[in-house]
Amino acid sequence: MQNTEDNYLLLDSHRTKKRSNFHIIKIGVIMIISVMIVVVTVILIATHLSNEYKNIVSANNEVNNLNASIYLPYGFDFVEKDATTGPITVNREEDDGTKLNLYDFINKEDLSFYYDEDKFNNLAEITKNNSSEYFCEYGTGSPPEAYEGYEINCPYHYTITIDKVFYGRHAGDKKHCDKYYEGVPVEDEYLTVEEECGNEPIENVKEICEGKASCSLRPGGSHFTDSCESKFKYLHVNYHCTKDKVKKKKKFILL
Repeated sequence: MQNTEDNYLLLDSHRTKKRSNFHIIKIGVIMIISVMIVVVTVILIATHLSNEYKNIVSANNEVNNLNASIYLPYGFDFVEKDATTGPITVNREEDDGTKLNLYDFINKEDLSFYYDEDKFNNLAEITKNNSSEYFCEYGTGSPPEAYEGYEINCPYHYTITIDKVFYGRHAGDKKHCDKYYEGVPVEDEYLTVEEECGNEPIENVKEICEGKASCSLRPGGSHFTDSCESKFKYLHVNYHCTKDKVKKKKKFILL
């Protein structure tokens, strides 16, 4: 009886040990497979990133080469043919001897007066005398292009002098600013005034324009007080252009 029990115990111990070994092997296999999956994943990600980097570098090189070919000045070439990012030098084969004055591209100002004092001295003291401009006031919801061209300009060597300003609507004036921005006629009730309806904000306009070669004016806003309510108003400006007091300095040329 004792031997039988011992045999059972030995058999059970053997089975337990066998199951334990199988469990260890199973865990080992799972760990190996997991490690392999991680390694393969890392390799795939690294390969993908490497390809992406190569594509980016290739694209940047193409852009640089394209930019170099586009912006390379005419008549110039790269010092080294393979160095497409510079430096550059004159292409002797294409150079026809023509030279460009860079000042012609930088300064668009009329330089003739630097060399012709008589022409400046012979300019009239006043030009555009008694000039008159009407600037219509549109609603606050009007687009910016509604006020396109709302400017006062003087010729070169002249500046603006404001003579008179009126903001509102003149008595009996149905001629000026009689249409909305869209071209629709303004209703008669908004045009009709029996006497001067407005004010004269000359100091405000002088602050914006006086002494300048050009200025932009837009009726309404904080610069103008509405003293003609419920009427379609305008800004009426009388001005002239005054010759500059001092001519530009004569340009010296080094020989």
